[in-house]
Amino acid sequence: MAGSGVDPREVINGVENLLGKDGELRSPEAVTKIVSLMKASHKMVSRCIYLNILLQTKSHDILNRFIKVGGTSC
Repeated sequence: MAGSGVDPREVINGVENLLGKDGELRSPEAVTKIVSLMKASHKMVSRCIYLNILLQTKSHDILNRFIKVGGTSC
């Protein structure tokens, strides 16, 4: 089983350019990328990281976009 896990640092490094200083989604344009990553992720670690990014996101515009692009079906 060794080596089959997901390194959380790799997940975060992959989306770092989409995030603000507090770990929130920086812009409505970043939502589409996060949603596609969420749909493609199969490991719980990745899914938890994406959900925590959403929890840090306070912008209503960004959260509304998440809903509009189908993010709730991930």
